[in-house]
Amino acid sequence: MFLDFPALRPIREVMLDPQVSEIMINGPDQVYVERNGVMELYPLHFEDDDQLRAIADALLLPSGRSISSATPFMDFRLPDGSRGNVVIPPLALNGTVLTIRKFTQVL
Repeated sequence: MFLDFPALRPIREVMLDPQVSEIMINGPDQVYVERNGVMELYPLHFEDDDQLRAIADALLLPSGRSISSATPFMDFRLPDGSRGNVVIPPLALNGTVLTIRKFTQVL
């Protein structure tokens, strides 16, 4: 399974949560999730921007895309169909910014 990649362990739980429809990571210390149309601060922190960048690189891997200072933003699609966007410095001022729009399951 794609989410079993070691770099993705920090976000695996929130990615697998069927109630979460969007994940917004604004640097290593600010993560928001949307549940039932309500955006809330999520208690997830990353060690540093290097860890967050490793997550972004792993998310881009299935699409065959990569990000660098020459191309500091990139859209991607995950194997489950979720869509994402990543922005790194120098465009992102406070570290790596990552957004994932998930498909929610209808219960």
